Amino acid sequence: MSQVKRNGPTKKFEITIPFTEINGEWYPIVEVSFRTVFNEWLKLLLIFDTGAEPIVLKPDYAHVFPSGTEELLGGIGEEKPHTALATETEVEFLGLVHKCEIVIDKVPKPFVAGIFGRDGFKAFGFGFWESARELYVTLKP
Repeated sequence: MSQVKRNGPTKKFEITIPFTEINGEWYPIVEVSFRTVFNEWLKLLLIFDTGAEPIVLKPDYAHVFPSGTEELLGGIGEEKPHTALATETEVEFLGLVHKCEIVIDKVPKPFVAGIFGRDGFKAFGFGFWESARELYVTLKP
């Protein structure tokens, strides 16, 4: 069990997820499972992103999810708002399953399937310590 204290109260976390080094850069990469239209679970590696709201998956995966609707969304990084496909499915992360919206859109990093935004981890408590290159998660926020 990790314990993190910056300013304020000390918080205990049950799970520590180390960052992964890719081409000299460090990323908080997590494994997330999605229920497909074939009623199977698809495990994907995503970048845990506290600055993103939705879960964003690459268009390569659109065919395994229910048909969605086009929505105007803000872009990743400096990109202007644009239209992307939004759909809904069950998402499993760290043993907890919940229904969640996912967005099918381009993702700037080729080595992951997408971005794991706040919609995917609202049920958890987490700490993100960049200098330690670790992500801390509690199942009881």
